[in-house]
Amino acid sequence: MAELEIRILGLPEIKLNGSIVNLSRRKAVALLAYLASSGGQRRRSTLAEFFWPDLENERALAALRRTLRSLRKHLGARFVVADRSSIGLNHDLLWVDVQELRDLASKVRSDVSVGDLLTEIGRRIALYRGELLEGFSLPDGDRFEDWLLLEREVVKRDFYLLLDRLATEHLRAGDIDTAIDVLHQHLHLNPHAEDVHRRVMELYARGGRRSEALQQFHRCAKLLKEGLGVFPGEQTLKLFEGIREGRIGPSNEAQGFQARSKGGPRGLPKSAGHFVGRDRELECIQERLQDEACRIVSVIGPGGVGKTQLALRIAGLARQFEDGIYFVRLEDTAEGSLPQKLAEDLRLALDPGSDPEQSILGFLAARETLLILDNFEHLTAEAALLSRIADRAPRTKILVTSRKRLNLQQEWIFELKGLLVPEGKSGENPGDFEAVDLFIKSVQRIKDDFFLSDENGEIVAKICRRLEGHPLAIELTSNWLRVLSCQEILQKIEEEATFPQSLMADLPERHRSIERVFESSIRLLTENERTALFRLSALRGFTAESAQQVAGADTATLLSLVDQSLLGREPSGRFGAHSLIRRFASERLKELPDEPESTERLHGEYFFGFLANARRDLRGSGQRKTLEQLREDLDNIRAAWNWAVSNGRMDLVDAALEGLWLFFSATGNYSEGQKMLSQAVERLDGTEALRLRSRLFSRLGRFETALGRLRTAEEYLKNGLSMAEDLNEEEEVALGLLHLSGLSYHLGDFATASRQLHGAIERLDALGDMHGKATALLQLSRIVAAQGDYDAARSHLERALEQFEAEKDQGGVARCLINLGGAEILGEELDKAVSRFEESLRLSKELGDSRRVAVCLGNLGLIHQKKGDLGR
Repeated sequence: MAELEIRILGLPEIKLNGSIVNLSRRKAVALLAYLASSGGQRRRSTLAEFFWPDLENERALAALRRTLRSLRKHLGARFVVADRSSIGLNHDLLWVDVQELRDLASKVRSDVSVGDLLTEIGRRIALYRGELLEGFSLPDGDRFEDWLLLEREVVKRDFYLLLDRLATEHLRAGDIDTAIDVLHQHLHLNPHAEDVHRRVMELYARGGRRSEALQQFHRCAKLLKEGLGVFPGEQTLKLFEGIREGRIGPSNEAQGFQARSKGGPRGLPKSAGHFVGRDRELECIQERLQDEACRIVSVIGPGGVGKTQLALRIAGLARQFEDGIYFVRLEDTAEGSLPQKLAEDLRLALDPGSDPEQSILGFLAARETLLILDNFEHLTAEAALLSRIADRAPRTKILVTSRKRLNLQQEWIFELKGLLVPEGKSGENPGDFEAVDLFIKSVQRIKDDFFLSDENGEIVAKICRRLEGHPLAIELTSNWLRVLSCQEILQKIEEEATFPQSLMADLPERHRSIERVFESSIRLLTENERTALFRLSALRGFTAESAQQVAGADTATLLSLVDQSLLGREPSGRFGAHSLIRRFASERLKELPDEPESTERLHGEYFFGFLANARRDLRGSGQRKTLEQLREDLDNIRAAWNWAVSNGRMDLVDAALEGLWLFFSATGNYSEGQKMLSQAVERLDGTEALRLRSRLFSRLGRFETALGRLRTAEEYLKNGLSMAEDLNEEEEVALGLLHLSGLSYHLGDFATASRQLHGAIERLDALGDMHGKATALLQLSRIVAAQGDYDAARSHLERALEQFEAEKDQGGVARCLINLGGAEILGEELDKAVSRFEESLRLSKELGDSRRVAVCLGNLGLIHQKKGDLGR
């Protein structure tokens, strides 16, 4: 044994020549543990900032020197290696328990021969006396605490790996009972590891202990439900059924349960650019994704270097993820909105008031997925969420593209640089290099007669070399061949010093180099094209119609900008610009007199007009198409709403309110609807615009009811109704009574709910609003059903359904079918109920209403449970 022993698994314990050493300073213990666990040398400046972040640099360094002296005093100078710039430990003279554990885990992962594994793993496992530095903390050391939290999880994973390998070795030795005991030790520390539960179930069954195998399933189901809010996955359910039915037992070792249903990529955008080469990068990243130790891969590089294209290709090639691949585009996601964005792209149905993060963790916990997060650079402050996903979802891998590192312990960095370029050596064939290949393919989009030749080969090679193989720069520059020769392009780049020596410099340098490429491309546009491109920066994805109305860009202008790689065009016909180009164009728009204000006004007026016109279609046959259009333009609608409210354009808010309200109601996005309407209410002054105030209050109250904030809902609804009555706005009075009835229903006051609802129906009849009456009948069915009158409820629902079907309102039909299905469950007509829910599910999926999709699936699950069909 070494002269100095450092035990930091469990309570910290330091022994020098067999005698315990008591370090009086907590910072000394923390510094020693950090150096022992991390290994290698650490810069003094880094350590000072790490342990004393609140002190100025010189004071922090002085505190570090004092702590270092304390360590040397208690341990001896030869164990602590320090010079003017760095500090470390002499690992040749000391023994560290956590390093022992890690070394064996690394060998096990690499399948390196370790001799007698049973003995060796058993010896190293005994070192785990508890989590890293158990019970230890630094009250003023936030960065140390963050490091410790992450390091503890890394150590736990190594420990779990050794436990699982130890169980395997006992199985090879024929000792099933000991293998089960080892796996139970794993589950004691990691109770939500569903794959370990399956192994225990399988081993119990193989050992002839069928009842214990079934009990293990129920224990697993309970832990997953209570801890994560999820049910066991399909593999676990199949294993349970096989054991219960006797198909899996001592003579059957659960063969066949490893078959996997490969899920394809989800949310995968169409690739608009060329993808060339990158064979080495693809191979390297795929190897990392297959490495059990690697959980998060960050592809880091400057804007336009091809990170997204590479991620798209990875998504297309990956096949090992049985539960699928999710591609999440984050370029327009605001800070603080990452959990909501992930929940949306994972298609999770969030209950009002639920925590998106917990829903995400629960959904991914037992799934084998690849989560691709594209353009993460502006969300690095939220990167800790990725660590929590990695911890709670052990079979999920995360691939991030970003210009900045996440600075996570679990992060594996892959730096993406430019494409391979010719070095100018004699005998080189420029066509063999990736950058040249991309240049040629890009040029051939606009000049199909362009080929690499002896005359232009060296010039093209020089262009690609000057651009350092940067894909975006190459694609933009290749378009200059419409008006310039290769020699002129090279001269233009060299004379204008378009790029610095390295595109991997800090962010400001990187921006300057990209901007120079854009500047050169912009100068080749006509005046009309230039102005149109700058105005188009106000749009977040757009149609030809919105481009014409907002930016004055006709179809010919749009196609010209597409030809020059300044815009992209999707198969759907929508247009969009790379976020860097859009940002550049936005900055240039600000330089034009009066243009920013004019463009913003045109943008706002166009999309408010779109919302105002959407009202009719959101209640009829055009519902599905209109909802899809509104979803595609939701970012534009948000921007338009912010502009109108900020500038006091309440005339536009009034005209578009119904369309916005119906959109958020149809999609179940009550939270965002509540925020946007509240924003408008706050902008209203005094008693102005009473009619608009009444309309906003009524709809806000409905959103607040759906979100479970009933007191706030009551205040909005009563005030809105009172104002509508004062203004003799019968349509708004009817709507206010309808919404108040819904609130009373939620409060359990069915008598008041019924009275309010009949008041609404009386007014709706007088107005001839049959759609509103159908909605009221649907609400009335809930009230009478809650009072036990199921026949009346069914009658009201059938009348409402008939009206919604007549108006081709898919959303209304879906809601009626859900309620009719519930009535048929109560009447034990389960087959009819299944039919209702399946049809509602189909309609809800078409409309993109994830909340009702979840309701339908939940009810179908309950029916199949009642019928004893657990597999369904």
